[in-house]
Amino acid sequence: MADSETMQVLIRNADKNDLPAVISIYNYYVENGFGAYPKRPVPDQFFYLLGQDAYSFVVAEREARVVGFGVAKPFLPFVTFSRSSAVTLYIHHNHRMQGIGKMLLDSMTEAVRARGVSVFLANISSKNNEGLLFYKDLGFVECGRFHNAGMKNGEIFDMIWLEKPLGEPG
Repeated sequence: MADSETMQVLIRNADKNDLPAVISIYNYYVENGFGAYPKRPVPDQFFYLLGQDAYSFVVAEREARVVGFGVAKPFLPFVTFSRSSAVTLYIHHNHRMQGIGKMLLDSMTEAVRARGVSVFLANISSKNNEGLLFYKDLGFVECGRFHNAGMKNGEIFDMIWLEKPLGEPG
């Protein structure tokens, strides 16, 4: 039997059947550190908020099990910012460091470039060192910082903004 790193990963559009897995993955990061901003687990309805107005909402599936997801949405609701997309990526904690984030990002990149997007933007808590390294490994660079912008579990943190130029859309 192949180890988990060599098993095939399928990237596909998310659908309502993915709700339990997506919410479970997200809530892991809510409850374990600064990987997600909410203080308490989110309800199932959050799944539909994630997908609302998304340019791309994809899941990574391994052996018929969702092991990660990514969402690319408009950065702001103004046509003047239609070249920018906010991106969110979450990988099941037992499947990190296996290239799944890159696969999700590559899939979303194709989708947003077709819509005229030329830059991905992401914001991360300054207390989320793993998340910062994850995005930097995917080619994102820091482009801004909101000092003392948030507080979770009694700890104040900065919101760090990262960007990844995608080149001019084709």
